[in-house]
Amino acid sequence: MEHRCAQRQVLELHVLLSGPRLVPQPAKTRNISVGGLFVETAQGALPTGTVVTVAVPLGNAGARRHLGLEALVVHSSTAGAGLMFCAPARADLLAAILTELREPPRLAGAYRCRH
Repeated sequence: MEHRCAQRQVLELHVLLSGPRLVPQPAKTRNISVGGLFVETAQGALPTGTVVTVAVPLGNAGARRHLGLEALVVHSSTAGAGLMFCAPARADLLAAILTELREPPRLAGAYRCRH
């Protein structure tokens, strides 16, 4: 039975997962929405019910800035994990980032706020 509140979009993005009971590990998103995401992990299943931090890179592939989003591991297997974001207040920010990733600025000198 489907429990998602928002439509997910296919997006492959390299992220870093960390948490109090989790050794930091790289992962790759398979799909993402304002409500959650699915990540492929190379180090096996994540503990279901655990809260993890998903570090999403901001900007280009060599970005040093990240957006940290807390998420709950809803289901997990050796192939990856379904995560639900804990802070819906950040949904608007994530939606803006997804829009920017899909539609990069068309003007070379486009203004970008850096807060």
